[in-house]
Amino acid sequence: MQTISPKRTPKAARPYILPSKTDNWATPDYFFAKLNRVFRFTLDAAASAENAKCELYFDLKDDGLIQDWGRHRVFLNPPYGRCIALWVRKALDASRKGATVVMLVPARTDTAWFHEVAMHPDAEVRFVRGRLKFGGSKHAAPFGNIVVVFRRPLAGKRRRKAGGLKAA
Repeated sequence: MQTISPKRTPKAARPYILPSKTDNWATPDYFFAKLNRVFRFTLDAAASAENAKCELYFDLKDDGLIQDWGRHRVFLNPPYGRCIALWVRKALDASRKGATVVMLVPARTDTAWFHEVAMHPDAEVRFVRGRLKFGGSKHAAPFGNIVVVFRRPLAGKRRRKAGGLKAA
């Protein structure tokens, strides 16, 4: 698959989405349950005590970016701010060391990190149909999401799977 880069639009002419007051939004329980039935997660790598989906989790104080994710089956709904690229790279690195990492990330096709993850040969990309309502929000997110799975590399083999999940 080839990507095509459009001409850059001046910042003043770009549409603007109001930023959220927080990047700490809980994954909807029903959506996590669908993924958990398949992956049986053992670690939530970017959570808080209020929104952790696994018994074992890393919060802001623990800083999941500097922790060893070992051979865990990791659920990752990273902060959607500017640091998301760091989480994406950490997920790929952890999978190379033996972890299975399942990330719920925004489908932001205009960003460099999105192309690093979605176009990576080891990525399994699953598109989420519809928009998710995170945490106690009244409204759905103003963007679509994808689920990206990184697994421990298979000797000499590549995985590539695309599929879909429904938001509701």
